[in-house]
Amino acid sequence: MSVRSRLLLGLGLFVCLGLTGLAYGWVDGWFDSSPAKPGDPVTLLPRAAFVDGSMDVVFLGDTLVGVAGGKKVLKSQGYDALFVPFQEYLAGADFVVLNLETSVTDKKRKAVKDKWYYKMPSRHLKAMVDRGVRVFNLANNHVMDYGPESLDDFLAVCEEQGVSCYGAGTNKVKAWTPSILEKNGLKVALFAGLENVKKYRNLNWYAKKDTKGVARLSLSQFKKFVPAVRPTVHATVLSPHWFVNYKPVSNAMRKTMADFVKTGLVDAVIGHGAHIVQEAEMVGGIPVLYGIGNFLFSTSGRYPDFKADAVAYGLVTRVRFDGHGVRRITLTPFKTDNLKVNYIPQIATEDEAKALFELILKPLSGQVRLSGNQAILEFAVSKS
Repeated sequence: MSVRSRLLLGLGLFVCLGLTGLAYGWVDGWFDSSPAKPGDPVTLLPRAAFVDGSMDVVFLGDTLVGVAGGKKVLKSQGYDALFVPFQEYLAGADFVVLNLETSVTDKKRKAVKDKWYYKMPSRHLKAMVDRGVRVFNLANNHVMDYGPESLDDFLAVCEEQGVSCYGAGTNKVKAWTPSILEKNGLKVALFAGLENVKKYRNLNWYAKKDTKGVARLSLSQFKKFVPAVRPTVHATVLSPHWFVNYKPVSNAMRKTMADFVKTGLVDAVIGHGAHIVQEAEMVGGIPVLYGIGNFLFSTSGRYPDFKADAVAYGLVTRVRFDGHGVRRITLTPFKTDNLKVNYIPQIATEDEAKALFELILKPLSGQVRLSGNQAILEFAVSKS
């Protein structure tokens, strides 16, 4: 091969790699030049002054009700049938937070996608509020399926119901404005971001300076908006929404979260988007739950297609906060394969839970205590 040919080949490879990096979102601080390793110690930045109190928050995953296959079940059995299996596990929580993965609008609007688009009438959100949900995460890939105006409709319903929404807004600043949970003198900030991918950049999904949309999961944006909030709260939770449907955690996801954790600005990561339960691990002493699965999601699902039956679960993720940050995480699994549970989730048995935990909690071996069908992680007082 001539020198000229080698130069042209090298230039071609360089350009291809560069374009590939852009396509996968390696822009805007997506990866730091020196990502943290899972074992690297992380020093958390100062938090609000200590108070002697506690707060229990339940986090629930991807949620969509009253459409597709689940519409008939909801009509015949009602909302209570969907929530009854969870009453024991939601009882006593100070806040219930879920990722509502759909447009919410009562207006006739046109879908902006050619497939996989969802719309939910506001009465379904109101039913969730009536059953104790007070906080909604909007940083996902379906919240604007019916156009940016449907986001306005969603935000208006939240305001009308007096509930908190985060992860999306009328501009970038609003999208990165957290929900602040306050109870017993404690304050916890919830941030969320949608993974940065070309398809959704082309759809103008991400909020910009003067454009509505969702928060883009960007390290530089995280560093821009979170530091001002950090010293005013006792804990910060980040919820990434991923594009890895029915697949396990990727190395790219691990590297990304290691970089976010390394900032010292986050006390816990609770992710979703894959429609399955994914691994959990400690990264620099910080709990990272990559995916807590579905909550109520009324499509049939594609678990057999991806050989994902063993992780076709969701997790009731209950987090105890106190003046030092995160003190305990309790995980309760429930079955979500709608072709098997007929669109009403079923709490896992002790044996089913044990089998699942053996798959997803391997990185936490020796750090988790099992109790019946639950896994419990206890955390020592932070030195920050």
